[in-house]
Amino acid sequence: MGSSISKMSAFWSLRGKFTDPTKTKVAVDFSPKGGPADLAGAYAEGKLTWPDGNSWRKVELHPRKRG
Repeated sequence: MGSSISKMSAFWSLRGKFTDPTKTKVAVDFSPKGGPADLAGAYAEGKLTWPDGNSWRKVELHPRKRG
């Protein structure tokens, strides 16, 4: 049960933009993943929130140390 980053085999990226001068509304193109080309979301308190209630927080990824 569950998953981990080590099990992930592919990463993907999406393009988006702020749609208002206060940078609290966004539009993101999910068409590369089979979704809408202009999904509206809200940005506040360090997270993006989508119309279905899901939210994404920024995650800092640190490069693996070798040696």
